Amino acid sequence: MEFGEYVGTERQAGEFRLRASAAEVFAWQLESILRELERESDRLFDGFTMRYGWGPIFVEDLPGEENDGVFTLRTPDYQGDAANERTQDLTIALYTYAQQMQLAGICEERPEAVEFWQDILAAPGWEDFEDYRLQRLNISAEQASGWMIVPVDWEFGETVPREDVEYVPAWKVTQTHPSVIPTLMLPTWSGVEVRGGQVTRVVEWGDEDGSERLIFPKDEG
Repeated sequence: MEFGEYVGTERQAGEFRLRASAAEVFAWQLESILRELERESDRLFDGFTMRYGWGPIFVEDLPGEENDGVFTLRTPDYQGDAANERTQDLTIALYTYAQQMQLAGICEERPEAVEFWQDILAAPGWEDFEDYRLQRLNISAEQASGWMIVPVDWEFGETVPREDVEYVPAWKVTQTHPSVIPTLMLPTWSGVEVRGGQVTRVVEWGDEDGSERLIFPKDEG
């Protein structure tokens, strides 16, 4: 994904100097985060974390003379190994949250939390799907996002047999299928159809009677 020019900014927050960077298109979001941290200045420390969408923003005292007296904002590296690596470029974190909130708003649904490290249950061959369906089940396990990715010709409510299911962290699924990104904060019992890399249909489906209520697009039919 290309986002154009990048900007870096610094802001004083109490006794701390904060440094953050992202694509210029997200400058407003970046300033909003820094203002929020300003309000928390009396609580800041090396290792402080701020919740942002599906993951944390870390406030860190990095090594090196160029970082003396500065706390740098970093996030998991969602384009790399998000489980183990961090990046100073906040672009993907800002983009992800904006996309998720936008789709939830279009669908007029209250966003439901998801964590980047939670698993998506995947049907065999999910990496090679050109078109597919996503459905969010009512699963209470902490490691589970509730989401399942299945072939596009499956019915909503049709699930992968336990012996065949793959457990894939959400961040890793979004690397293979970026069109998953905006869907992940839709609530339990949401069903999403993706064709040609675009969300083409969102429904609320009944787990017992199989009924579907169209949520998006609003003017279908």
